[in-house]
Amino acid sequence: MASHGAKGSWLLAGAVAAVLPGCGPAKLTEQECIAIQQREMAQIASWSDAARDPKWAAERSGANVAACVAGERYTRKDYECFVSASTNAEIGQCMNEESLDSS
Repeated sequence: MASHGAKGSWLLAGAVAAVLPGCGPAKLTEQECIAIQQREMAQIASWSDAARDPKWAAERSGANVAACVAGERYTRKDYECFVSASTNAEIGQCMNEESLDSS
């Protein structure tokens, strides 16, 4: 019986591993991605007239949020940086760190 219990434990461990591949950090939610994107776009608007163009901003925002939700653009660290930033300089620093992390 003891060996059967041990076998069951191994099967359970294997099932958990299959369900949680990688066990890496959780992807950001859509709300978290939108929060990052809003801060990033506000910062870009302070630097560039292009960001003030509603069509350009909508296309960029939509693409970035989709990539973020898919786990391809921002990390939990990026999110924490953006939401804790309270000045344009701090938001700019978050953007610089995000671009360095993705290269």
